[in-house]
Amino acid sequence: MTPRPRARDEGQAGIVFIGLTVFFLVLTGCFVDVSRSLNAHGRSLEVASQAARAAADQITQASLRTGDPTALRIDPVAARRAGQAWLDEAGATGTVTVAPDATSVSVTARIPCPALGLGIVGIRDLSHDATAGATTLTAATDAGPAQPVTIDAEGTP
Repeated sequence: MTPRPRARDEGQAGIVFIGLTVFFLVLTGCFVDVSRSLNAHGRSLEVASQAARAAADQITQASLRTGDPTALRIDPVAARRAGQAWLDEAGATGTVTVAPDATSVSVTARIPCPALGLGIVGIRDLSHDATAGATTLTAATDAGPAQPVTIDAEGTP
């Protein structure tokens, strides 16, 4: 009986190894980019929330002097300035909008997030807009007229 000749791989395993290595590097780059995108979106939401709170703190002097918590109104110019200062400090772009009745503020923020690995497939920007709002809160009590609502450390009124 004559032995069969051995089959030669002629580098086929090396080609498979190189292909798998490239595939896993691209997959890792995608995971990194998705993670960075989610992080940037969370940061955008945090910045928008803080900017909205800073803007809503800009109460007009006239409404403070009335002594009536339900008459509190936001100064639109000061609110836009304070909200935009927060956005600028955080390195975000966005808009600050005061409601027509001057009792609430809405802020939209965007933290830049350029793509790293997904740039290979043409995706260059992973930034997302996040919007948050803040309002002047008052609540009626049994003891008398409306009083400002205070929130404790656990987030309950």
